[in-house]
Amino acid sequence: FKKYNKDLAEIRKRVLEMANYVNMLYKKLDAHVVLVGMEIWTDEDKIKITPDANTTLENFSKWRGKDLLKRKHHDIAQLL
Repeated sequence: FKKYNKDLAEIRKRVLEMANYVNMLYKKLDAHVVLVGMEIWTDEDKIKITPDANTTLENFSKWRGKDLLKRKHHDIAQLL
């Protein structure tokens, strides 16, 4: 969020570009990747981000189970 100077339009554009690229890669495997939602944390991080990737992933997984899955049905969530 801060990296893009809090520019929500630019963040959305960048995420859509990434989703299109990932879909292009998976298309070769006869699979489709579809972005069904996007959540941009503008006020604060909803999880603790740490230098240890495993800890951050665990924090994200817990948040996903306690919060995100209750609000939006999805198969996979990505923390970017």
